[in-house]
Amino acid sequence: MDFNKENCDKLITLLSKDKDNEENFDMFMDLLKGYLEKYNHLLEINVIPDPFKEDTKNIFELLKITYCDDELINKMANENDPHYNVNDFNEYIDFTNNINYVFENIDLFDSNNNILKEKLKSVSLFLAKKQKDMQELNEVMNNLGNTLDKLKDTLEKVNIL
Repeated sequence: MDFNKENCDKLITLLSKDKDNEENFDMFMDLLKGYLEKYNHLLEINVIPDPFKEDTKNIFELLKITYCDDELINKMANENDPHYNVNDFNEYIDFTNNINYVFENIDLFDSNNNILKEKLKSVSLFLAKKQKDMQELNEVMNNLGNTLDKLKDTLEKVNIL
């Protein structure tokens, strides 16, 4: 799916009806990937292209809807949950605060705005870290699956003999 305002608006409408729909999340991830591909080169350039502010506003609105959900944050804040981790929670709150800051201030962005640059970078680094964590988890799960397949094969051989 191409990253553009029309697709962002379409997804905002869909998310307003159903945030938990897996297809909507996949669509969000496609749009996020498209945005990152479109503006990845800005890490090396100080000139900001005209559509950057509007595109960033659009993608950060989607980030807000997806990640700054009060219900989600309240679940994460539950200290009685056995998976609760204060460091992870604080990192997530910083992430959501950075999303909100960028969304609210992107219209004022210029290449000299170091605070906004840092907030943009922090959001990007957080998302990259979580993507890396997911890739590592997928690798572990694949390895576990392969090990279980080998174990199954071995057990089947033992039963045949």
